[in-house]
Amino acid sequence: MWEDEANFNGGKWMIRLKKEFTPRLWEDLLLATIGDQFDVGDEICGIVLSVRDHDILSVWNKNHQNKEAREKIRNTLITVLKLPAETKMEYKVHQASLALGHSTPPKYQSELYVVKHSMSLQGDEEDIK
Repeated sequence: MWEDEANFNGGKWMIRLKKEFTPRLWEDLLLATIGDQFDVGDEICGIVLSVRDHDILSVWNKNHQNKEAREKIRNTLITVLKLPAETKMEYKVHQASLALGHSTPPKYQSELYVVKHSMSLQGDEEDIK
């Protein structure tokens, strides 16, 4: 939960997927997480799969102000999931979600990132975005 003390100052990287790619990418993300491939210590506090029209994979971290960890998580996601160029990723601060409806939003709310280089996927998997 965003409101949990351990998550309150955190945020999440989100990637929207076409349903046909969800099972493989979810499995790759699970294995990378339990295999400690992100190498950011205890900064990761969870991973989430939201099943929708376009599924959403999310990696939650504890401190949105830790730019080094945010970037390392983003780069590891690109590598581990073999995301093709032009895949859009968004980092969203949990406090921004909590502030909906309040008059004073937090200074840093979200960051959009577009993958700049292809990580050579096989077959039709280049259409993840």
